[in-house]
Amino acid sequence: MSLEYAPLLTLDIIVDSADMTSTNCILRENKDTLIGRGTLDAMVAQRDELLSSRGFRVPARWDHSWNYKFGPTWTPEAMTENGGHPVYWYRPEEMIEETDNEGSCVEWTSQKETNDLEQNTVTMMPDIVQGGPRNFQYLDFDGTRKTLQMESNAMGGGTNSRFLIVFYVKLDPNTDANETMLLKGSNYTVNNGWSLRYDWSGSNRDLQWKVGNQTITATNVQALTTDSQIIVCGQKNDDRGTPLPFCYVYDSVNAAASTTWGSSSGSVTNSNKPQIGRASLLGSDYFEGIVYELIMVEEDDTVTTAPEWDEMETLLTGYIAHKYGRTELLPDDHTYKSAIPRASIT
Repeated sequence: MSLEYAPLLTLDIIVDSADMTSTNCILRENKDTLIGRGTLDAMVAQRDELLSSRGFRVPARWDHSWNYKFGPTWTPEAMTENGGHPVYWYRPEEMIEETDNEGSCVEWTSQKETNDLEQNTVTMMPDIVQGGPRNFQYLDFDGTRKTLQMESNAMGGGTNSRFLIVFYVKLDPNTDANETMLLKGSNYTVNNGWSLRYDWSGSNRDLQWKVGNQTITATNVQALTTDSQIIVCGQKNDDRGTPLPFCYVYDSVNAAASTTWGSSSGSVTNSNKPQIGRASLLGSDYFEGIVYELIMVEEDDTVTTAPEWDEMETLLTGYIAHKYGRTELLPDDHTYKSAIPRASIT
């Protein structure tokens, strides 16, 4: 199943002026077809009308948050331009309902690389719910047999390949729980895959990011006890000469990012398809919580275009926080605590 992508609409501001009431804005489709020229408000209105007439969702206000000096809002779209790193990007806009079961998610379409998250069994489909932050829809995993799985194997293959996963989620606090949010492998214990879990057993309030044979733990994550949203970044990195997992947890209660490094992780060669929602292919420890957005980036070491690998975590977390109006999740020293990440105008 696939979804026709919306046209690429770009807005050129042809003079360096703060006066957006003048007719200095040009709207183009696919960078070369002129749609119209006029004031900023007029061009945004024309863009919205064009999208609506073709059946596409009109973006929220942040999507055209232009700055006359700094350009449009940056999104993960920029990461694959000019032959960039492969990105698997799952947004609220691409949650697809099963035809005969209203509110059940049969597919979460990847915005970039063709590798959708799917579920063919109706009783195992997570619910699509309206009314999330800034009125974006979200997926509700209720702790029963709800899962989504990539249509093909991807993410994290090879001894030294690097990858980054950014997951915006709201956990549903309960007692004595150990549940798996993300998994690549037959189960979360295998030493050639990866998994992201949380541990609420006893007094623990921890997140666990396992890569290969190494598990690293972000301890005392206070957002887990307050029914709050968090941004979790799990990464495998080889900058120090050997694969090393590390994890960032953006926690609004602590108002800081917890960063934890592991040691050598060994290979990630598992051939199972990545999935959301359970701890093993046989089914256990089903995830209970809400998922808003998921971004997976796999390194292509031939890529020399921006952004640099080390910038990706900062850009992606800034993008998520501003999109959903949750900048309190970011620590005070985050590059995009106050300013929206901006794309270059070319």
